[in-house]
Amino acid sequence: MLHQQKQTSASSDVIYLAFRTAFITTLEILFDEFKDPGTVVSQKGFLERLPLMAGCAPQVQLECLVETWKKMESGSFDGFTAIDQCVCYCAAAELAQLGTVEDTRRIEQAIAGPRTLGRVDCLWLASKLRTMQITWPFEQDCVVTLRDGNFLDVDLDAFPSALLQFSTASRMLELTGRWHIQPSLLNNTEGLAREDERGKLSGFFQHHAGLMNL
Repeated sequence: MLHQQKQTSASSDVIYLAFRTAFITTLEILFDEFKDPGTVVSQKGFLERLPLMAGCAPQVQLECLVETWKKMESGSFDGFTAIDQCVCYCAAAELAQLGTVEDTRRIEQAIAGPRTLGRVDCLWLASKLRTMQITWPFEQDCVVTLRDGNFLDVDLDAFPSALLQFSTASRMLELTGRWHIQPSLLNNTEGLAREDERGKLSGFFQHHAGLMNL
């Protein structure tokens, strides 16, 4: 098992940027999907890199992301689950893809968050992401995050889902079939979303209150 160095945590710029990138992507998909119910959104959410989570609702992906973010930010990993590890993996893969295709617009959106970051280039991303691969701030026990050579692959269709523990696979399928989320989602965005983004998200869920378990 690999153990994380103490200095690499949610305070790490690359981990923050990975979560921030996944947040921006998911937020955009969420707004697009509900802006015009008749429109099919072609872009996939960050968790849909995992075949078992294909079709997972964007609001559920967002909830998973910010719940894991809060655990990362607190620095307490006792309750870290295999799903949390999958969230970390997929967030990093999302950032890796942006670096690969040099999507400067999305990268700039991610940088323009609540944390002040310096200039980010694709060479920096590639180096930092590979370092992060072996320095996660938790003990890795989920096979999804241990595909050493495939860590930065953007296509996991060939991943042998049979290697997943039954409980993890069941949890993935449960999340994929879920539609409603908890109101705590909004509070969990602190430190990851700007105030204006949190305001837009709050307004969205006020307009679409049926998405929440109230």
